[in-house]
Amino acid sequence: MTFFATLLAGLLVVAIFAIMLSRFVDARQMPLPTNTPTQQTILRTGAGEIKYGEGTCSTDNNCTPAGCSREVCSFDPDLVTTCEVKADMPDTNVFSCGCFEGYCAWIKTN
Repeated sequence: MTFFATLLAGLLVVAIFAIMLSRFVDARQMPLPTNTPTQQTILRTGAGEIKYGEGTCSTDNNCTPAGCSREVCSFDPDLVTTCEVKADMPDTNVFSCGCFEGYCAWIKTN
């Protein structure tokens, strides 16, 4: 092999290695998929707004069931509500109080 052919082959090997390495590095920098609840798993009103949710949050620990019947998922554990029992209140066997996209909400559990 001539000098130029050897040089070209070496550059080709380096280029292929660089491409493979860059894909590996890019994949490691991508955020990992999260189990973010979908729109269907959040208790919502007919208009699509969060139902029985009150306040902002950054983690699930910021939200707690509150109100007279513990029907509101709230940032404020001392939230006061009227003592009514409504048919559309969240079933705590189906929903849990947590943080969804920065707001306290009832999130459907499996």
